Amino acid sequence: MPSMDFTVINMTEPLSVKWDLLIRIYPKHPGNYVHLEGDFKVFIVYEEVTIATSSIEISYTRISPLRSKLLTASLTASLGDMDGAIVENILDDIKEKGEMRFGSRLLLPECRSEMSGKMNYACDEATLRFEPGSQRSATLFGNQPNCHYFS
Repeated sequence: MPSMDFTVINMTEPLSVKWDLLIRIYPKHPGNYVHLEGDFKVFIVYEEVTIATSSIEISYTRISPLRSKLLTASLTASLGDMDGAIVENILDDIKEKGEMRFGSRLLLPECRSEMSGKMNYACDEATLRFEPGSQRSATLFGNQPNCHYFS
């Protein structure tokens, strides 16, 4: 996720969070892969709970295994989408630590030869660090997360 935008709308009013994710599909894949095409879905996870899901499966066109490709997904979560305890934990992290850690998951169409279905990827946690004195503006801190295939 080389690029991310995170917005918190007024901390005293209902919480709203927006992620813009740029996902790079690398040219080297293990096994015998054919081109990727179809739909993918993105999930944002905080403390093992999914707090945002891409609202629709986002289509992309043929991706060759020989070239890297950037895919873009935008997700939004609001107070109504999240459990009250999760919202409190997120707000506490932002106020006390000045940062928020979250994970992500990707669901891509199966692209191995003679296979069908979906491939699941879990991504390393990412840390958003808030600007000093701000609870609204944050940037990705540390290494960009890598995603790992799981069955």
